[in-house]
Amino acid sequence: MIAPVSKPQRECNATIQRVLPNGMHLVTLDSGDELAVHVSGKMRVRFVRLLPGDRVCVERSPFDATKGRIVHEGDPDRDSRRSPTETDR
Repeated sequence: MIAPVSKPQRECNATIQRVLPNGMHLVTLDSGDELAVHVSGKMRVRFVRLLPGDRVCVERSPFDATKGRIVHEGDPDRDSRRSPTETDR
C-alpha cells in the first residue's frame, strides 16, 4: 500500500513587522521566514486595521514561497485561552 502524499502546510501563524504601501504587509512566520502578504477580501471589506506587532494567520501561496495573504487576525492558541470580558458577552 502506498502512503498518501501530504500537502505542505499552507496556513501559518505570523507577526506583522512592517506595513508596506498598497495594502501590503511584511510578516515573519513563527518558523522565521519572511513573507510579503496582502489582506484578504473579507478583512478588507470590514476595514480591519493591522499594525506592526499584531498576530495574524497567513495562507502561503502555492506558487511563490515569498508571498501570501492574511486570512484572519489573532493567534488561535492565545484566543482560545483568554477569558471572556464584559464586551464579549
